[in-house]
Amino acid sequence: MNNSTATSQRWLYGPGPDLWLGCGLGYALVFVALTAFGSQIQAVLPLAMMPILTLALSVPHYGSTLLRVYEQRSDREKYKVFSVYLTVLVWALFVAGVYSNTAGSMLITLYLMWSPWHYMGQNYGIALMFLGRRGVKINGHIKRLIHLSFITSFLLALIEMQSLPSTGNHYRVMTLELPDTVRDYAFVITGTVYLYATVTAYGRLLKIATVKELFPAIMLTLTQALWFLVPLVAIRMNAFQDTVSLSIDTAVYAFFWIAIGHAVQYLWITAYYARKDNRTALTSVFLGKALFAGAMIWVIPGLLFAPGALGRLPYDAGFALLIAAAVNVHHFILDGAIWKLKNGAIARILLRDVSTEAGAGSGRSGAGLSGIRPVAGKLAFITVGLLCVGQNYYSSVATVTLNRAWEQGDISQMSRSIRNLGWLGRDSATYDSRLGVLMAEKGETGAAIMKGERAARLDPSQDTWGNLSVIYERAGNLGESMLAAKQAVWLAPESGKLADRLQYLLHRGLVQDADSRRTALTVAGEVLETFGHDNERLSAIAAGVLERQR
Repeated sequence: MNNSTATSQRWLYGPGPDLWLGCGLGYALVFVALTAFGSQIQAVLPLAMMPILTLALSVPHYGSTLLRVYEQRSDREKYKVFSVYLTVLVWALFVAGVYSNTAGSMLITLYLMWSPWHYMGQNYGIALMFLGRRGVKINGHIKRLIHLSFITSFLLALIEMQSLPSTGNHYRVMTLELPDTVRDYAFVITGTVYLYATVTAYGRLLKIATVKELFPAIMLTLTQALWFLVPLVAIRMNAFQDTVSLSIDTAVYAFFWIAIGHAVQYLWITAYYARKDNRTALTSVFLGKALFAGAMIWVIPGLLFAPGALGRLPYDAGFALLIAAAVNVHHFILDGAIWKLKNGAIARILLRDVSTEAGAGSGRSGAGLSGIRPVAGKLAFITVGLLCVGQNYYSSVATVTLNRAWEQGDISQMSRSIRNLGWLGRDSATYDSRLGVLMAEKGETGAAIMKGERAARLDPSQDTWGNLSVIYERAGNLGESMLAAKQAVWLAPESGKLADRLQYLLHRGLVQDADSRRTALTVAGEVLETFGHDNERLSAIAAGVLERQR
């Protein structure tokens, strides 16, 4: 074997692309940048703009799995249990979740708890792949130690998630709500096992291989730690909470970057496999098809089940998370079925770098069709794919524009952006409500009430009811303002801000006309009856109003 052949079998694309894209060196650089310059990066690329980046990188990684399972008839039949039966089950649960908060909560909880396992499994599998390509012969004990290292890093994330309270408005993330003591003991024990497994595994690996041979696996172990272990330890110890990469306050933003790192890693290996398996001649063609397929599975459910179509919830009131849950759980199921190094065809390509002709005879997704039908199918795929990519892109741009208009108090631009998002299946009760407040401030009370009432109907949350209370007050309807404030307090009785506002409105109602006084006394009585001694602050407010009337 000559040197060039040996080198090609050690890497997929070469040391540079493999280390930066596949082993997480690129994410490590992002992590350092977020730690050192997080605030500046957020200013240039705020959270609202992250969907545009995920469209280019994360959306195709879902599509690449769809292509792997559904593009060829042989694969559709081979994975029929997953491609048909379990797929129908997942999307049936999604439809149920559109109308049932309980079903939606189950699907969302499954997604969030399964997600770190999926990320862990990918890092573990690629680490074994690189060891295999380098001829590092590991026995069963070392393999179990490596696996234990990755599994315990997942368990640490799971323990942390299970210690959080079950929260949510329409949909709830259901957890065990582990007591702090149980969480801390579990964290320490699992962390100790993680350290033992990791140190012991690499200690034994270093006896049979060099650092150079182990470096890709070491990088993947480090990547796994940066994705989960390091942020969790920082939060547990309340350390580095002023950095974007480790702070609990910026965890959502940091996780977007982790998800992008995972997606890039996924595309790196699936594009290689597609080319070696003769499924595509050009990587760019594969990535384009993956983008179209991924955009479809994200966009079409959102359009079909938007509030103006078959659904009931606005996009930003839990519906977006429900779509994400269905797309990801479906992705996890398919991914777990198709990427197994024990599979002979996959092992030949990923471990031994042997091209196969398996895809050559079945590479046409329309196998068995002739004439115009395959062409029509391809044109339909391209057309629908382009439309879905366009919808995804323009809805992301419209959201950024809407946020900017809200910050600037630009009513006309907010109205246009909200209307455009509604056409794209992304209704926003939150921004309808905020627009209503701005309109009321400008004296457009009729339009403001329409916006506020629509928002409260679509998403009856403390924010929409609280804003509707403000709108009614500025429109001169104090009675309706008190009733809306009461609804807001009912949804968030722990909010001091809402309690103060309700107190202000009730006392103001006492000195207005007879109808306002009657409403104030009625609301105060309902508050006292509902909360009694369970909420001292609200009870005191209600009692004070009733006492003042006497």
